[in-house]
Amino acid sequence: MRLMNEPIKSLKREPIHKDLFAKIVGIGALKYADLSTHRTMDYIFDFERMLSFEGNTVVYILYCFVRTQSLLRKSGQTQWAFSLSKNMSLEPAEKSLLLCLERFDDVLAAILKDSTPHLLCEYLYQLSGAFHSFFRDCPVLNHEKSEQRLAMVYTVNYYLKKGLNLLGIGVLDEM
Repeated sequence: MRLMNEPIKSLKREPIHKDLFAKIVGIGALKYADLSTHRTMDYIFDFERMLSFEGNTVVYILYCFVRTQSLLRKSGQTQWAFSLSKNMSLEPAEKSLLLCLERFDDVLAAILKDSTPHLLCEYLYQLSGAFHSFFRDCPVLNHEKSEQRLAMVYTVNYYLKKGLNLLGIGVLDEM
């Protein structure tokens, strides 16, 4: 709180999104850790593991989402679309990512059938891993396949956001 007689320049400026970041990551980490374990398995509370950038954690998935957001912003495009043809040549990382994207509806159907949200957590983790491999191996911007690859990035972004929202976890635009 700033007192009226205190000069404004003496206040330390805090990033606006700091509280929102802490809320999304902190609460998201707890929710994700709880939902990523099958309901019949023992639950182990380990806050350090929950907040790790490695492994099946919400932080790892949020980082992937933020990376897709950044690529989409840098592209300057507002719409993405492409279609696959039988003679289209794909890099192994592209093929792996497309196969992972293809499973989204099946995963949702399995979750609804068996009430197993841990399957969605596992899918989001696998999708994030496939995206990180794709990002490492396949240039997205300023490439002859940029349009196709940006459409894939957009789809990953959409599925990650939808999946996290289904789990009751918000997303961030930057980390």
